[in-house]
Amino acid sequence: MTAAAARADGSAPELLDTLAADRATGALTTRSGVFYLAAGHVVHVESAHSPALGDLLTRSGALAPAGWWEAVERAGARQRVGRQLVDSGRLTAGALELAHLGALFDAAYFALAHDGTDLRFRPGVAHWLG
Repeated sequence: MTAAAARADGSAPELLDTLAADRATGALTTRSGVFYLAAGHVVHVESAHSPALGDLLTRSGALAPAGWWEAVERAGARQRVGRQLVDSGRLTAGALELAHLGALFDAAYFALAHDGTDLRFRPGVAHWLG
């Protein structure tokens, strides 16, 4: 099965394996989350059951909420929010990476634990963080 033809056959882990082997880029939606892939690698995961990256950064005090929303407004459409945060001096690359990995792993846990059978892959979709 090619990435473009990915269907809701099997479980999310099985479909992720297929997409990784196909070096797919896009978004795999499960019942409780979204996996974003770039060239077969999971680069971001979101789930309503875990805190989003912006919440982790702002609630921890690492970043003021106004700084987060300014970066999203300025760079979200270009999928460069992470670069905007680092280039503006609001966060170091290491702090961003640490928070991002925490958000990714938490969301992946919930998205895989509740994957169900409602799977959909949308080729070419990229995450706004960049």
